[in-house]
Amino acid sequence: MRRRFLLAGMLVALTAAFIQIPSAHGQTEAVHSADVRVSASGISAPDTLPTGNVTLDISTDDPAGTWLVLVRLDPDTSLAGYLDNLRTAYGDDEEAALIARREIAETVRMLGGAILSDTPASVTMVLTPGVHHLVDIQDATEPDLAERVRPVRVTPVRADVAQQPAQQPAQQPAQAPALLTMVDTEHGPRYRVPDRLVTGRPIVMLNRGGQPYEAILMPVRPGTTPADLDEFFQGINGVRPAQAAPPFIGEGTGSAPLSPDRLMTFDADLPPGQYAIISWVEDLETGRISSALGLHALVTLVDPAEPTPEAAATPAGEPVSPGVTATSSGRRGHLRHGRVAIRSSAPERITAVGDQTYSRPTSTARV
Repeated sequence: MRRRFLLAGMLVALTAAFIQIPSAHGQTEAVHSADVRVSASGISAPDTLPTGNVTLDISTDDPAGTWLVLVRLDPDTSLAGYLDNLRTAYGDDEEAALIARREIAETVRMLGGAILSDTPASVTMVLTPGVHHLVDIQDATEPDLAERVRPVRVTPVRADVAQQPAQQPAQQPAQAPALLTMVDTEHGPRYRVPDRLVTGRPIVMLNRGGQPYEAILMPVRPGTTPADLDEFFQGINGVRPAQAAPPFIGEGTGSAPLSPDRLMTFDADLPPGQYAIISWVEDLETGRISSALGLHALVTLVDPAEPTPEAAATPAGEPVSPGVTATSSGRRGHLRHGRVAIRSSAPERITAVGDQTYSRPTSTARV
């Protein structure tokens, strides 16, 4: 299959009202960690994981990198049915692909993961009991896709075990983590994220949109502007003439798609510099790449020694419209990534999936 480029990374503990988030390595709550290794031949991971806060330390020796996502299928969805839809979603029939992506959106919970190449990453999520699957989306059209998928059973944890300290003692982070939120507005999807992020500091990633989104950190040429990003994405979507030189100068690193009302943390050792946060995920209604609809932002990663204003995250675009009412069965959309290979030059309170809860404005669910 044609391998696409990717992603943006971030994560850890959040101080936003009414949100309970996965703990990261730097917190004192018990957090189970597990190594996940992706190679050209498959995925190496534990057979079981405990409920609660779980950190996956993900790495790969595959030259093509990995687009690893942890999914949980709805009770009426078989693994074979999901994989059939996944093959179709990444196939060449655009109309059939859109239908398949909508089906995946309604029947599969995308809990998070990582898209990476040379740089390892750690992702922390809240898991509940049941069978889950680790899937490398890059394998979607491989004939042995089913053999490459790694099943993982999440099992309940005894109370006395859950109250034990974390596996590895860690110090509290010196500063609060950053927060990146994906929202839907009347002008299209947008990121809410500070202009400056600190290297080595986790970032909480929260999807408050009406469909899956991702956040990919792509290094860009110095001086790149939002207009440059808009021109590039409009070009590859055929709205404007294609741009001769993409603004990106390296591989992307970040999070796999998250279903609506899910959050996770993402932590990767990225060097300082200017980055674009983008998403190749496509809109379920139009099929257009979400970044072509405005889901992109420019941020600067700075060294921890450099003073950084603790400014609140602001929308990278127009004001936010009311959110989308959602429940655990109200998921929408698994967008595939764009077909581009870029090589450098509720009303009151909503109870989300698992142990995560937060409040959001009253709204009407979209169709």
